[in-house]
Amino acid sequence: MKKSFIILCTLLIGLSCSAASYLGMKLPLPGASIADKKTQGNTLCYVFSRVAQKNKGCRNFKVTNTEVTKEPTDVKLNQFGRKVGGTWTEEWTVDACGTDVKVPIDFVYRRNGVMSTINYSVK
Repeated sequence: MKKSFIILCTLLIGLSCSAASYLGMKLPLPGASIADKKTQGNTLCYVFSRVAQKNKGCRNFKVTNTEVTKEPTDVKLNQFGRKVGGTWTEEWTVDACGTDVKVPIDFVYRRNGVMSTINYSVK
């Protein structure tokens, strides 16, 4: 039963991630994020999930700010001018039931898109 619940939750999160809004958040997110809307939407799912783990009982989340904390480095372009290499770091501030939670995120340009990794040092 528990396994079925986890699978269902994972599917619902995956389906919601590609939307232009997620849990009431309109994309692009507020602040200075340089991630595109698709990347923001995909990352937002994992950010809210991580914040929920740190703030048990809270289910009201809202991104109030995004900022670049490490500018893009080692950016590579393919023959069409699309970014296919490079990294940058952002910090997203999430209001979780009145408490500001800072979420550091590393982004990496890949050939097939952008990969994001949430640092485990969520504050």
